[in-house]
Amino acid sequence: MNDMSKGDLIPRLLRQSKVRLVMLVFTSEWSGAAQMLKTKLEGLQADEKYDFEVVYVELDEVPDLKVQFNVSEVPTTVVMRNHEIANIFKGAHSRGKLLEKFAAHL
Repeated sequence: MNDMSKGDLIPRLLRQSKVRLVMLVFTSEWSGAAQMLKTKLEGLQADEKYDFEVVYVELDEVPDLKVQFNVSEVPTTVVMRNHEIANIFKGAHSRGKLLEKFAAHL
């Protein structure tokens, strides 16, 4: 991710959230929990009844966003809908818990 795309990332994702649910997931290649979350989100995306976009960012590559969203744990997921931050949750969760955290915003 270059500096231009980093600076424009949040405004761009908030604009996209008008059309569909967007999740920004702070991850790290060393985090097993982040890899588990990615697998679960990919499984939900494959289910045609859930329409959402996921953008994964390496925590170490976006220190300004780490501060902006007070990221203290990997993974941290920021849920955006209708130009707003709808929810922020930390950690990997079961499929059911994930749906509880964002399904109301679909």
